[in-house]
Amino acid sequence: MLKLNMRKVLAILVLGLLVSGNVYAEKSEVEKQGQIKNYKVMWESVNTCWYNIDQEMTSFANQLIDDGKIDKVEKHTYDFWINLTGKVTAKFPNYDYSKCKADDPEKEALEWKKKNTWFMVNDKMTDYAVYIHGKLVQSGIDPVKDSKAYYSEIDKQMRMKFPNYDWN
Repeated sequence: MLKLNMRKVLAILVLGLLVSGNVYAEKSEVEKQGQIKNYKVMWESVNTCWYNIDQEMTSFANQLIDDGKIDKVEKHTYDFWINLTGKVTAKFPNYDYSKCKADDPEKEALEWKKKNTWFMVNDKMTDYAVYIHGKLVQSGIDPVKDSKAYYSEIDKQMRMKFPNYDWN
């Protein structure tokens, strides 16, 4: 049960949906708030089997989000969102997580990561990939169901934004 959620969280990390917290040390408050918004959209997409479905779990998660910190970790960091899923699943161990989507985006995510060696190395590019992801999800493109369109659009927009990067 819990293993499925954590695998999805790992896949999301590999997909470029979350970035490490140290990226935010030099960001303005406005940039942090924008990233938090994208994190929330991404986090919700990983937890669709219970978030906004189970009222008690959703309320618990929203309270943690509203508090803005989990164990002194602020919500503009990667660790906050990993910890949030862990806190919820620990508080509700008897929830039937088998309702969670069985889709496993890991294979395609790993292939994409292998081709995009800049990911999680170049902070500016990683941030932009996260931004693109948020826009794609908000527009209705599902990274799992529409993976070809999803990755193609990220690749296209990255090349437009960073034309001087060696894409070979």
